[in-house]
Amino acid sequence: MKRLWRWIAGKDTDLASTRFASRVARRYQFAGLARSYARSRKMFAYVTNSGIATTPDNAAIDITGDIDIRVLCSLLDWSPQDQDKLLITKWNTTGNQRAFRFYMEQSSATRGYPTLDWSTNGASGTVVTLRPGVAVDASAIVGGGGLLWIRVTLDVDNGAANAEVKFYTSPPFATPVWTQLGTTQLAGATTSIFNSSEGLVIGGGVITGGFLRAQILSGIAGSAVFDADFSKQAPGTTSFNDDASGIVVTLNASAVIDVLPED
Repeated sequence: MKRLWRWIAGKDTDLASTRFASRVARRYQFAGLARSYARSRKMFAYVTNSGIATTPDNAAIDITGDIDIRVLCSLLDWSPQDQDKLLITKWNTTGNQRAFRFYMEQSSATRGYPTLDWSTNGASGTVVTLRPGVAVDASAIVGGGGLLWIRVTLDVDNGAANAEVKFYTSPPFATPVWTQLGTTQLAGATTSIFNSSEGLVIGGGVITGGFLRAQILSGIAGSAVFDADFSKQAPGTTSFNDDASGIVVTLNASAVIDVLPED
């Protein structure tokens, strides 16, 4: 499937020559990848109107303290108007198994804000919700709609009797260059994350987009405990093990891993 993907540099928007690119062109204006990343990463998972993938619960992802969540993806709509676009969650309202969820907000007053929810005991009454105070900066997105690293960190005890959340974005480089989005948000007290029995859902809810990578680190800039790298998988892969802990990642029926056209 070799093809000069000139549209990355804004020189060519005719994608109809490949099966997958044609589908993207019809249903989703998938933004150009930075060349440095595109040359090293050849696959991505694409989904329309559903979640990308799920995992079972695993002790490695049962983080109750500081957490660092990072997702490299491109959404059809970074400012959703219909419902929240879930990036990665460990959350189930049934049985009060809420741990955390990271998503793009759809409410009119906070549309396009990345948002982190977490619960200290799994119940709705202990859910804390924080946002950066601003929407995702369109200038940080490569192309219209765009591919972007987006990140959130939760420091459950900042040493000043409080918990704090920070949001970041980066262009789609293999090694992200983080810029804080908005201001540091305070929870009002120290906190913890409930040890939920729920697994992870990547790209959950009604979402359309392409996902290249999803990571969870234990501790801020700490050790990776989950690293689902869709870009390394063979076309048509339906399940694989994450790179950090070997957790099985299973794509749902509406998701597909396919080839990025290349030079």
